[in-house]
Amino acid sequence: MKKTALFIAIACAAGFAQADEKDDLIIKVGGGLMAQEKEIKFQTGGRLQWDYNLAKKNGETDESDIHVRRARIYVKSTVGDWSLKSQFNIDQASETDDGAREDSGGTVEDLYITYEGFGKPAKISVGHQRVEFSLEDYTSSNDNTFLERSAVTEAYSVGRLAGIQVKGDIDGLHYGLGLFEDGEDETEASEMFLAARVAYAADIDGGLVHVGLGSHNQGEDTLTAGLELAGVFGPLHAQAEYMQRSIDDADDLAGSYVQVGYVLTGETRPYKAGKFKRIKPASSKGAYEVVVRATQGDGNYSDTELGATEASEIGIGLNYYANNNVRLGMSYSVAEGDATSDEGQEFRARAQFVF
Repeated sequence: MKKTALFIAIACAAGFAQADEKDDLIIKVGGGLMAQEKEIKFQTGGRLQWDYNLAKKNGETDESDIHVRRARIYVKSTVGDWSLKSQFNIDQASETDDGAREDSGGTVEDLYITYEGFGKPAKISVGHQRVEFSLEDYTSSNDNTFLERSAVTEAYSVGRLAGIQVKGDIDGLHYGLGLFEDGEDETEASEMFLAARVAYAADIDGGLVHVGLGSHNQGEDTLTAGLELAGVFGPLHAQAEYMQRSIDDADDLAGSYVQVGYVLTGETRPYKAGKFKRIKPASSKGAYEVVVRATQGDGNYSDTELGATEASEIGIGLNYYANNNVRLGMSYSVAEGDATSDEGQEFRARAQFVF
């Protein structure tokens, strides 16, 4: 009786106050809170990332402070074949193309309704959601091994916008196809654009190999395409992406990155449904991981204070996964402009808690 009353209270908070006292109630605590009774399910969770960031350009310090990189909370409610996900920024810091940091809070990350009646082969979502394009972008910021996404991913990926998207998984094949509202100019009618991604993962000799392709035509007379390649073999994992943007009456832009990581304590980096997940420690002592990354070409190098330009960057990182919820990490990157003599560098340290 008490369990059913608790579930009704939780479901009411999500807007679905439907329960039968005779039904069995399941409550799980781990990756957030999950409560389920018959066809009604409620989940909640969030993340907090505190960063220290020291960045220099041509030897001069541009940034040196402690700030909230991301603080988010989400709620997901499911009734039968339908679900709702709402995720909000409590606080967030991001960088513009010129390296300046913007702080925002109270903004929407995800706010969409999904029809799940077709099962894993096809889930249809309507609302504000992530535009599927790149492996690194599609992988959660909780789970990427390098603390910040590459300059190439930052420049060519879309992020989150309002639209309709169908995605699914069929025997190792993952796909996403969506129609989205550009929404850059709020004074005019919004332009619509298409985004698509397909990835295939195969088990080979006890490991996993991932190959993917993506494209979107956000921006007038613009086509962006991407190629993905990744693999996991025991504690060793690697990924690389090449992205190119073609604009009518302008030179093409292109960039790439290569990243290799190794889990010193022997764990394997998880992979599921077209993206990576974070390391789960095999013992109470936690797990340690080292990662290196090289980036080349046109991109958004604002983390190393060079902004949107053509450059070369190399970085190294170290992660400690205390348990499934806590990660402590640090990274150091240096970059040099290809067409200028500008040099940039960044040291970043992060304390992350995910629930």
